[in-house]
Amino acid sequence: GINAEYGKQWYQRRVREAVVSTQSTGAQIDIALGGRVGEELLANFEANKVTTGCSSDMRSATYYAEALIKTCGYSKRIGLIQAADRNNEADDLTEQIVHEEVKKLFDERYEVVKSELIKHKKVWLSLTDHLASHKTLTGGEVKILFGGGKINRKPGDPIPSH
Repeated sequence: GINAEYGKQWYQRRVREAVVSTQSTGAQIDIALGGRVGEELLANFEANKVTTGCSSDMRSATYYAEALIKTCGYSKRIGLIQAADRNNEADDLTEQIVHEEVKKLFDERYEVVKSELIKHKKVWLSLTDHLASHKTLTGGEVKILFGGGKINRKPGDPIPSH
């Protein structure tokens, strides 16, 4: 019937959203950690050189990591259960485990992000320099920089509209 078919479609759509959402959530964590790692790389990992500018990124990353662990079964230690109630609250022991799992996830992702940024340092330094001088770059200009090329536009020139 219509209801059974509708339910099937809704379920399939929800499963696809969950898969994309989990991947997207992991990417959001990497992006947030990227700002922090980038600052550390610019400061050559010297103590007290990282700014507090990444605090909102870390807040967002923590939110996403907790969502993965508490509600998406991302932690093998917690398992395939929802570790929070409807208000996203859990008992003290569960919160401690969630905290440990978030830290573990951050430590793992931090190393991946650090490795990627070190591997591509020349490119992102070029991108940073161009953004500082041009204020805005087009998608095409970013692709050129990522390909190792140079953009022809001088600072202050109008943005190309192609």
